[in-house]
Amino acid sequence: MKRKKKGDATGELRNYRVSIPIAGSVTVYVEATSEDEATEKAWEKIGDDDAEVEWEAHEHIATGNALHASMNDIEVDLED
Repeated sequence: MKRKKKGDATGELRNYRVSIPIAGSVTVYVEATSEDEATEKAWEKIGDDDAEVEWEAHEHIATGNALHASMNDIEVDLED
């Protein structure tokens, strides 16, 4: 990725706080009677040690109308 350089070029070390946008998902497995109930239980379970966390770093999350994240809605899949 090409980054714009900002600041002075004196070579003096300075402290910077850097925030990098991330997009991601948390995958949890729940038992439920419907997709709505599964979604509710998943919200409750976020933060548990058995949650599968995936994330991507992006220079920009969105540019104009283009979303660069791989996921933008909750997905619920029935496991057999």
